[in-house]
Amino acid sequence: SIKRVCLEMKERMMGLWTLVVVMVGLVGCTGAVGLGIEVGRGSGAKQTDGVYVQRQDHFDPVNNATFQQQLTVDAEYYGGSGSPVFVFLGGEAPLGVFEFQEAFIRESLVPQFGALYVALEHRYFGKSIPVESLTTDNLRYLTIAQALEDAATVIQAVREEFVGSGPTVVFGCSYSANLAAWFKLKYPELAIGAVAASPPLEAKLNFTEFYGWFEHAAVQFDGCSGRIREGVAEVSEMMKTESGRAQLAVTFNLCNSLAADGRDDYRFKHTIMNKVGISPQWESPPGFQLTHTCAIMTNESYSPVEALAEAVEYSQNFDPEEGLARGERCNEWSQDAYIGALRITTLDVPTIGRAWMWLKCTTFGYFQTSYPGTSVFFDDLGLQPLLDDCAAIYDIPGMVPDVEGTNAKYEGNQLDAKNVLITNGYYDPWHTLSIYNKKKASVQTSVYQAAHCAPFDAAFDSDPWSLRHTRQVIANTIEGWLA
Repeated sequence: SIKRVCLEMKERMMGLWTLVVVMVGLVGCTGAVGLGIEVGRGSGAKQTDGVYVQRQDHFDPVNNATFQQQLTVDAEYYGGSGSPVFVFLGGEAPLGVFEFQEAFIRESLVPQFGALYVALEHRYFGKSIPVESLTTDNLRYLTIAQALEDAATVIQAVREEFVGSGPTVVFGCSYSANLAAWFKLKYPELAIGAVAASPPLEAKLNFTEFYGWFEHAAVQFDGCSGRIREGVAEVSEMMKTESGRAQLAVTFNLCNSLAADGRDDYRFKHTIMNKVGISPQWESPPGFQLTHTCAIMTNESYSPVEALAEAVEYSQNFDPEEGLARGERCNEWSQDAYIGALRITTLDVPTIGRAWMWLKCTTFGYFQTSYPGTSVFFDDLGLQPLLDDCAAIYDIPGMVPDVEGTNAKYEGNQLDAKNVLITNGYYDPWHTLSIYNKKKASVQTSVYQAAHCAPFDAAFDSDPWSLRHTRQVIANTIEGWLA
């Protein structure tokens, strides 16, 4: 336990940027300073939590506004001059949410290479908010380009503070894996390599493959997909009658009845599809969510509709550490509640939903749809209602994400950047937007029999051989970059 907390704030002017770091847990608190020290192995330096005073807009020379971007620095294993710097780029959540996806980096790679470890929170998430509210106009600073420049300025600051530090390797998981790969593409002089775990590199408007992959991932579970089809068909029939709709509200533990005018129908069906259909994304040790979901779906003590409801409850209470469903609550799935929550602009509620939806509605798409023949789920969940949601959330009529522009600027799944290692799990539906099981002259890949970002998770005895192999590929690749 930390017996004493030492605080020292050091400001160092770097043009328009200021670095402010709070050191926590230094042995004896002697000489505790900000990043302006060179920490040797065994010095006793532990995790550092602090902020980087970042520009609100990197591309407007007359805008001098700044905000405090959260970061973590861990120098416990740092070997000093010449040792590498490993930078984990945060994604669409507060930095602490990703700790389980940093485990392999921090617990294995950092000690192995004697690296300085830095984790950077993404602007607009957690405490790293560059504006006073999330009005639509204020979201204009939430772009890929701004996020990449954030990373570039922090890496440059770390280099200046840790004089003599070695090459930088950037890491990311999921969306932040995109950022890691794109950072190497756009700032090759600042990073020797990038490890991107499960990056959905291709921006796509109509992402039918997400739920379409379920049947492929679940092929080993006899009867699972068939029971989902039966349940979906029965739900669709029940929705045609007043009594059926009332029973569905009970079965799925809704807080309110489905609106008689049908305005909740799309959201209701899409939520069922999401809660069950997302399970392949988390078919990794120790939870194996798809395995549990299919066990529920094929349990014949439930009717197909009851099985869907049980699988939904399991999914939304899923604990990735334990693989258990916990807690009971009614489900607020109405369309009005969904849109209302995403229209909140104050900062006294978590910003994750509105900020991430902005990136989807402006930049990525990733809209998960289902048409006849595309999945085992409902066949009438098309694109337009999801685009209408964007317009309703941000008050921008006809809002459509510029996926073509994103792919043109960042190369999508045709990415060609030197020293980029991309890992993907077979079960993970996001791999269909990534570079999967193929090589280019500059981009390396490694595929394993698990799911989303699994190589970055802590190791478990139940890890398949292919997942352990991918972790070894990561270590060997970094060793080659640093040689």
